[in-house]
Amino acid sequence: MSSETRTLTDTSAAPTPSASLTGFPRLSAERPARVVVVGAGSMGSWWAREIVASEVAELVGVADLVEGAPQRVIDQSGAEDPAAVAVGADGVELALELGADLIVNPTVPVAHHPITVKALHAGIPVLGEKPVTETLPEAISLLAHAELTGVPFMVSNPDASSARCASCAASSPPTGRR
Repeated sequence: MSSETRTLTDTSAAPTPSASLTGFPRLSAERPARVVVVGAGSMGSWWAREIVASEVAELVGVADLVEGAPQRVIDQSGAEDPAAVAVGADGVELALELGADLIVNPTVPVAHHPITVKALHAGIPVLGEKPVTETLPEAISLLAHAELTGVPFMVSNPDASSARCASCAASSPPTGRR
């Protein structure tokens, strides 16, 4: 490992976050995290397959406004018992009903803000998709809601590990960061 990489990844010297930022209850190590996917498009399908394949997560529900779309995603997910995975139109309500530990929100960008705000205020952690929202003010609003509620919110960029992104990075001029 290069000294530059070690410097960027070594967090031992980082300050300890305040208790107010780490007070959210940790998930139990005794069972997989119970996850609801909100959005049954191509990214929702991808997330459902990834969750089903995971040893640390369990797909308990899929929600979408389009009738039949959640069941299609479940059927294509590889779930051992597709009938055990719940469906609904409102992902946050479904997550609350099922006692889910978190939601994954790969909906269309215009839906990111309202779904995430509702989930955070319901006490449900959210893994969102890029773009965070359609506008910068909405993105800032989500940060404020996460801080106000103390509920974790983060945004995934699954394309970052794709071969296409790797080839772009390899052909880009060095920036001194990786």
